[in-house]
Amino acid sequence: MSITDFVKFLKTWKKTNKPEIIKVEFKKSDGTLRKMVCIPSDPNYKPKTQQTTDKKRKNNPDVISVYDIEKKAWRSVNLKRVLKVEKVEKKD
Repeated sequence: MSITDFVKFLKTWKKTNKPEIIKVEFKKSDGTLRKMVCIPSDPNYKPKTQQTTDKKRKNNPDVISVYDIEKKAWRSVNLKRVLKVEKVEKKD
């Protein structure tokens, strides 16, 4: 899945709200490479940790919230730093 396809996927997902598991590879702000298996959240959804914090964050349309399945925690991903995206096929 290309980055363009990933952005289209996110827009479609927002409309259908159907959870999909994806594998994302991206470069973190410190320059290290990160691979993560996650579920993207609705772009309008804010995890409770973000709702209750006193810290005001700028709204950045390039950053999305995802739920990291392996770490069982919310993370953010900057779409400009994404190198690779794969849709994880569900095993029945």
